[in-house]
Order: sequence, then C-alpha cells, then structure tokens
Amino acid sequence: MNLSKLILSFMKSSEHLKINKEERKDIITKVFDDKVSKEVMNFMKILIDKRRGTAISSIYNEYVDMLDDHKGVVKAVVESAVPLTDEEQKALTENWLRSLDEKFT
Repeated sequence: MNLSKLILSFMKSSEHLKINKEERKDIITKVFDDKVSKEVMNFMKILIDKRRGTAISSIYNEYVDMLDDHKGVVKAVVESAVPLTDEEQKALTENWLRSLDEKFT
C-alpha cells in the first residue's frame, strides 16, 4: 500500500473509532512524521481538530485533478465490448491526441 492510500485509510477509519483527537494526532505524528512534509502533517491535524477526517478522500482527489490540470494531463475512459489489444489502445490514443491537436492549433 502506498503512503497516500495509507494516510487516506487511517484518516477515514480513525474518524469512526472511539479515539479522541489528541490520541489520533499523536498516532499520525508517530506513524507519518518522517514520511510527510510539515505542511501535510499540520493539515492532517487540522482535519482531525475540525472532525473532517472523512473528507480526506475528496480533498486528495481534488488535489490530484488540479495537479493533472496544471500538468496538462487529460484522463479518458474507453468502454469496449471486448478488451482492446495493446496495439488497439495505442492507435486509439494516437488518434485521440491527433484530433485534440487539430482542435487546439
């Protein structure tokens, strides 16, 4: 499990446990202190103080979307009746990128 999923899991599950705020903050400090920045640590503590631990998934997803927008990453979902081969996936991606390029030039 990667670090972001571990943090998301802890923040969501700890909100439902009978652990007081200070104990939760002590736990995240012991577990994540040397693994995340000071800003992330403080942000997690604020979420705990404000009882918003369950919002961490939405916050994380919004951050990833904003980062993708900043980097120019576009996500697409393709539905197919049968699984696409690697060659078909590549051709589909190239055609889609070509059509995007034509629209924006």
